[in-house]
Amino acid sequence: MISQDVLDKIRGMLEPLVAEKMLELVGFRVVLHGRTHAIEVFVDRPRGGISLDECAGLNRKMVDTMDAENMFGGDYSLEVSSPGLDWPLKTPGDFLRVSGRAVHFFLEEPVNGKWEHIGDIAGVDGDCVRVSGRTGELAIPFSKIKKAVQYID
Repeated sequence: MISQDVLDKIRGMLEPLVAEKMLELVGFRVVLHGRTHAIEVFVDRPRGGISLDECAGLNRKMVDTMDAENMFGGDYSLEVSSPGLDWPLKTPGDFLRVSGRAVHFFLEEPVNGKWEHIGDIAGVDGDCVRVSGRTGELAIPFSKIKKAVQYID
């Protein structure tokens, strides 16, 4: 189990490096494999679309910083990537990153009589995500979203 102090230290190191590149830290996870820490970092642009070269450059910068701070005694692996199509969408930023793309919503309670909706993200307004579908535009409150993922037809 990774302590909260270690996770906070990693986040504190990652956030400024990501922000320096005008990117967003979508999330990260640390898994312990024996004595080696495997760190997966997920970054993207605020409106989506990061290149492989940007991920590689950020990876090098993060490795240099972690090595300089002697994090984990050099016994770690680091991978930087975009969140991918299967990343669960939860925050307003998550939905803004996939604006214009199709998303499949699974709800805690029905909206317009349905437990599931598929539609293109039209925007975020306050506590709702706007979805454009076959029957027009719909506002789905964040509080009613059980799960939302990008939809590939």
